[in-house]
Amino acid sequence: EQESVGSGSRKSRRSRDSTESLTEGVDKLDFTKMSAARKNLFVQELSAELCSYCKQGNLEMVRAILDKDEEKCPQVVALLGPQGKVSIDALTPAGETPLVCATDSGKLEMVQLILERGALVNKPAKDGVTALHSAAGFGRLQLVRFLVSQGAESAVDDEGRPYPDEHLRL
Repeated sequence: EQESVGSGSRKSRRSRDSTESLTEGVDKLDFTKMSAARKNLFVQELSAELCSYCKQGNLEMVRAILDKDEEKCPQVVALLGPQGKVSIDALTPAGETPLVCATDSGKLEMVQLILERGALVNKPAKDGVTALHSAAGFGRLQLVRFLVSQGAESAVDDEGRPYPDEHLRL
């Protein structure tokens, strides 16, 4: 279930009472026989779950997902297997990145955690918004300063690469 947030086209997952979602019952599926496209849908749903907890500022559940805590998130372990890893830069079905979602929470500790786990600081969401854009848009100066100290650029292409200076000149 989704609800629109604000007047823009970006959507947010409604908060959940538990970790149940599309991945509920995933332990009964055989991922070795699943098509790449179907696996990708589960990865996107997992990213959406991660983003939901990032926006809520729920550090405990974000850590549980990233650490594949079998007690708190058995569906993550079932989905990824013992060797699998949560893709920290995977886009949600709505086109968001976990880092942008963490920035939306306004919590520095959440942003630090996502970056520590390997998120690309300049990775844009589908709509082109980066974590720096989000922090600046919400007027979160502490997050802006932190993101810049981590290498965030104000002008990046669709892959998160900074534009050369000559593109920024008028």
